[in-house]
Amino acid sequence: MSVRLKDIAKIAGVSVGTVSRVINQKTSEIGGETVKRVEKVIKEEGYVPNIRARSLKTNRSNILGLLIPSIKNPFFTEIVRGVEDTAYDLGYSVILCNTYDNFDKETKYLNTLHELRVDGIIVAGSYDRNKEKEEAYSFNVPLIAIDRAVYYKNISTFITTDNYSSSEKIAEILFENGYRSFFYLGGPKTNSVAKKRYKGTKAGLKKKEISKFKEVFGNFSIEDGYTLIHKEKNIKDYDVIISGNDLLAMGAIQALREKNIDIPNEISVFGFDDMEIFSEITPKLSTVKQPSYLMGVNSVKMIDKTLNGQRVKEKYELPQKLLFRDTTKVKLNE
Repeated sequence: MSVRLKDIAKIAGVSVGTVSRVINQKTSEIGGETVKRVEKVIKEEGYVPNIRARSLKTNRSNILGLLIPSIKNPFFTEIVRGVEDTAYDLGYSVILCNTYDNFDKETKYLNTLHELRVDGIIVAGSYDRNKEKEEAYSFNVPLIAIDRAVYYKNISTFITTDNYSSSEKIAEILFENGYRSFFYLGGPKTNSVAKKRYKGTKAGLKKKEISKFKEVFGNFSIEDGYTLIHKEKNIKDYDVIISGNDLLAMGAIQALREKNIDIPNEISVFGFDDMEIFSEITPKLSTVKQPSYLMGVNSVKMIDKTLNGQRVKEKYELPQKLLFRDTTKVKLNE
């Protein structure tokens, strides 16, 4: 049978309230020897506080829920790191839910997190959305959406970046540096981020005299990047492959190498996200640096502020940085 709070109190010779204050580290009015005695009994008896019961009493669990599409994607791995680091510093624990871009799995996890009475939820939505189902959900804890747009009601903050403007600028700079034929290797058509990056690229080339433009779409993965470029018979007709993210870009590079196509002298490649795992790859990938770690950091800070009665912005946009490296032939004006 599990040890209860009153059992600890009886063994230590103190009140239940004293044991509770020791557990919650509110010991300013308790003598040092008493605190040590209670802590010793707690350790010896193997007492573990009932978080669920405590949350019912205090209306706080000090637990946050985090939903991401894929832990395999380094972009989201960095977000997780930012969330966990900041949550620990602020006294929260984190429950990580990996949805694998499955909306049904996402909603099932949300229901579970509600049942566990978490203090807040951070969600990077799956590819496919269901506006009707999402709008039917009601949240009584802070909900932070990151990176991808969702339709849930009562979102406290949407933490995002300007994918459209960055993509537009990439296309403009490439054109200014002599690129005229463009192959766009995009992410899923239903994904809000993929849509903005594609539309931004098209906007950057609008009314410009380009010779060729082709777009194909797949999942944000090395496998799809490789497959889509490998089966493209006339890929050498293009000056540059603009990729929806670094995973697609690395898949494209792998396919180009198998075709014995020199990068960047025969064709250039541009990615998006600046994933750390590719930092030592040669040639160094031209890409967009994403503030993924900061997304995680700020999502926890926003929840903490909301729980403490502070107002937060409905939309929080973090800056990106364009990095023209060795997979493109671009000279930027100083």
